[in-house]
Amino acid sequence: MPHEKTIDVQFNNRNQAIRKKDRKFVSFLGILARTPSIMPLNIDDWRCYDKEEKNKLLKIVKKFSIPVRGDEFVKRSIEKK
Repeated sequence: MPHEKTIDVQFNNRNQAIRKKDRKFVSFLGILARTPSIMPLNIDDWRCYDKEEKNKLLKIVKKFSIPVRGDEFVKRSIEKK
């Protein structure tokens, strides 16, 4: 995918990704959550993960065009993985 291109992700009123093509986004979040160089394996509790580090994860997912309200979905999704 070209560097400038982003993938639009739509959310419902519960801040959940809703379209079939948004599955790529959710899959990408799972990959992030399981990549030790991005998400350390020694973090047992997401609430203990530094806020600055959470914001770094949000910057990584900016390849996908998500509304601000989607940030919570990103955090919850990574937390569950």
